[in-house]
Amino acid sequence: MKFVTEASEPILHVDLDAFYASVEVLKDPSLAGKPVVVGSPASRGVIMSASYEARARGLHSAMPSVRARRLCPDAVFVPPDFDSYVAYSNRFREVLLGVSPVAEPVSLDEAFLDVSGATLLFGPPPEIGARIRRLVREELSLTASVGVAATKLIAKLASVRAKPRRRSPSCTRSRLARCGGSARRRRSCLAGSGSERSGSSRARPARSSSACWARSRLARSPTSRRAGMPASWCRSRRRSP
Repeated sequence: MKFVTEASEPILHVDLDAFYASVEVLKDPSLAGKPVVVGSPASRGVIMSASYEARARGLHSAMPSVRARRLCPDAVFVPPDFDSYVAYSNRFREVLLGVSPVAEPVSLDEAFLDVSGATLLFGPPPEIGARIRRLVREELSLTASVGVAATKLIAKLASVRAKPRRRSPSCTRSRLARCGGSARRRRSCLAGSGSERSGSSRARPARSSSACWARSRLARSPTSRRAGMPASWCRSRRRSP
């Protein structure tokens, strides 16, 4: 039996996918498969959340409702129901606390999780991320994107890479991404369907419907490696007076 006593990448960033819109679909199953938009359809209204069917039509959060109606005339506008969002957020937090007590909520639909003390129970961090995704799907009927890394910043970048909007149609089920602690391993983020594989950035598996590689553009300079920031941020800082 092999025991894992210390995790080199213990930080998880868990983000629910299209949270507000997904909750509205759960409340009204007739909205499933339709371009659902949470927000006001008034002339001065903006989109708070959009389902992935709506995002495929070019809609996104913070877009003016007038422009959204022009791009997608058949979009279904739903008023926000924060009581329901808070209720689902509390259940989401219970799932996270059931894995590790060290949870840091960021908003209603996302949180950071330190799983360094949970590896003996649940295995390495990538397996814990897959476990969280499964629990969220089973207990909340929602989907989540999980980023695994050594720092909060890289974990956040990894979860963004795992979002379904960054996947091709054949890879829309990939929701788990991992960025390693070193600079080389950060350049390769693998999003797998309930699984994770790590390795050198030179080793790339064949593309398939259950796995999709996402290469993150991180800085190569020593300063950016220590800070864990993208190259564009470091260049802009060097140009500023």
